Formats: sequence, structure tokens, C-alpha cells
Amino acid sequence: MSRNPIERQGASPGRRHLLGGIVAGLAMPRLALAQDGAYPNRPVRIISQFAAGGPADIIARVVAERLQGRWRQPVVVENRIGAAGTIGATYVARAAPDGYTLLMATNTHVMNPTLIPNLQYDPLADFTPLMRVASYHMFLVCHPSVPAQNVQELIALAKREPGRVTAATIGVGSVPHLAAALFALRAGIELTYVPYSGSAQNVVAVLSGEVNVLFLGSLVMEHVRSGRLRVLGAGSPGPSPDAPGVPTIAEQGLPGFEAPVWFGMMGPKGLPAPLVPRLYDDIRWALDSDDVRSRLLAQGIRTEDLNPQQFGSRMAEEVPLWADVIRRAGIRTG
Repeated sequence: MSRNPIERQGASPGRRHLLGGIVAGLAMPRLALAQDGAYPNRPVRIISQFAAGGPADIIARVVAERLQGRWRQPVVVENRIGAAGTIGATYVARAAPDGYTLLMATNTHVMNPTLIPNLQYDPLADFTPLMRVASYHMFLVCHPSVPAQNVQELIALAKREPGRVTAATIGVGSVPHLAAALFALRAGIELTYVPYSGSAQNVVAVLSGEVNVLFLGSLVMEHVRSGRLRVLGAGSPGPSPDAPGVPTIAEQGLPGFEAPVWFGMMGPKGLPAPLVPRLYDDIRWALDSDDVRSRLLAQGIRTEDLNPQQFGSRMAEEVPLWADVIRRAGIRTG
């Protein structure tokens, strides 16, 4: 996987801010650990920003189940949903930096600073990255009635009739919306976005022909195999193991294009320095299981292993990149 969903830019002030915060966090005293004794000695909560049953929630529960056995303490997944994930993130940002309240975050964490005015936290400075744990890439699919067999034919159609091609999204500013917006910007076309309340509604809209196209994960491929949808391209950097033989969007005239969705664990800023590598090691252990990997693969999700520094640096790079997409596309959530 390449490092960014769109072309690399120079090191941003946000990235320097984050890296400085990591260094400062590593210098903090071990007060919390000294007060609590051996960690953990009481229940730990993992805050899921989205509803039960979604990918982020599934990953959080798989990790929680494994950590509970390792730590011999309850590890509870708590869904604090709403406002594009900011309710859960705000809760964790304000939590005590003691390792007992963690966040399972997604790409929206680095998109929300531009999408949401007056955000109550800094997505970089107010959190301690622990591990980027998993990801999947989306596919561009369409209803069979759309007169396009590949990406270039869809682009040609959209250029002939600006605004004629409609794209389903999970609300304004959602990851599928921004993937479609990135695609439109890179292709030089205009799409008309139609928001729905969830992935299932998105799929139904395209299956019915109500909407033309959709960016979604590999689970949508079951409808491609049944002939009810047509896949135009994979939003991965190379051939997707979830859809052998499907050409990437990048190799169909949009070099470097990716449409990833990632998931990562983090805590509030100021976690005690000794606790950060401990949590990273334990989360990595929780995912290092054939059973866990197979359970996630069944949902089209692949495990990753980005350590705290790598995960933090990647987020710092993505904030300005997605800000550029959001501003150029004129996306507003209000």
C-alpha cells in the first residue's frame, strides 16, 4: 500500500506538531502507572465511534475479546456514536490518560478537522496513537444499466453529461463520499452525491438503479458475482486479493489513486511513556492469530501493524491531504 491516498506533499505543520507531541508524551512522568500499580487492575473500555455491527465495532470487539483473556480484566466495547464519530472521539480526548479508556478510530478522525467547524479537540495533539490495526480498500461499482464497462467509460459519460452520474454516500463527509470526491477531482468530472444513512441503504439504492455508482468494501463483490452490480475498478494500489482480475482504478488512467479505509487504536494525550509500547505489544498480540485474521477477512478486512510512531506520522500526513480534497470539492457538513 502506498503511504497516502493522494499525492505526497511536504511535511506539514500538523505533522511536526504531532511528532513534537509524541516526544513530549514520552518524557512524561510515570505517575499514572505508579498510582494504579500493575496495568490493568480494573476494567478497560474501548470506545467505538460507530454503531454495533460495523467494521470498526467488529474489530474493536475482536481485540477486546483477546485482550480480556490476556489481561484477566474486563475489556468492554462501548458505542458512543453520532456526529461523524466526533462524540466518541471527544469523550476519549477528555478521558484520564491512564490507559483505561481507548478509542477505535477510522479515517474520519483525520477528515473531521476540515469537515466540522469548531471541533472540540485536535485529532493529532489530543491523542496518543497506539497502533493502526487494519484496513480495507473500496471498489467502484455501478448498476448494470449504466453505460460504462470500465473507469474510462464512466469518466467519458460524466464528461458528456456533467452531473448526470449519481454516487451513493453514507452521508456528507463520509469515507465513501470523500473517496468519490477524490475520484471526481482526479478524473476532472462532476458527480451528484446522494446521501443515505448506512452502507446497506447505499447498496440497495444502487441495486435498484436509483443511484448509478458507489464506493464500498469487498462485501459488495457478492452482488458483482451475482450479476446485479458491475465492478469498474479496485481502489487498491495493486491487484486486490478480494477480486482477482479486477483492474485497479490507478491503472485505468488515475495513477496513484487509492480508496482505503483504515482503523486504529489510540488513547488520550499524555499516556505514560511505559504504557504506550505495552499497549502496542498487547494489541498486536491480540491481532496475531489465524482465527482473528480469518474472522476479519470474512468481512473484507486485513490486519495491519503500524507502530505508534508510524501510525502518528501517517495521520499527520493525511490531515492536510484530505483537507485539500474537501476544500477543492466544496464539501460542507452544515
